[in-house]
Amino acid sequence: MTDWFWSVVQRSNALQDFRQSLRGLWNDSAAHEINQHYLDPHRQDNMLMQEMLSQLIDAVTDAEGKLDAAEQEGMRAERISQQVKEYLGYAEHDRFEADRDYGRFLTFNAEAQEELPIIADLIETAKQYCA
Repeated sequence: MTDWFWSVVQRSNALQDFRQSLRGLWNDSAAHEINQHYLDPHRQDNMLMQEMLSQLIDAVTDAEGKLDAAEQEGMRAERISQQVKEYLGYAEHDRFEADRDYGRFLTFNAEAQEELPIIADLIETAKQYCA
């Protein structure tokens, strides 16, 4: 796009240079009329067009840079998302194992609680024989 813009600026400058070279040669009322109504406004429009095109090129260049940065951040987010999914899988597996182990604990604890009175009786019986 900048090659095209450079070409437009060069052609515009060539036109303005050509107009300058004709000023001394063509200086009658017709020249004044054409310059005033057509060529001078054209020069002003051309200067405005060049300024606006320059701003447009800057904006497009800036947008391209921001788009590249956004694409990089998108890829980074995707990588992080994959890691989070992997860690979530590990966490779910660990939770499953913890739930299973907690269930075993409850079962073993209940069985141990049931055996406590028997153990207490056996201890009392043993105390009687040892005394």
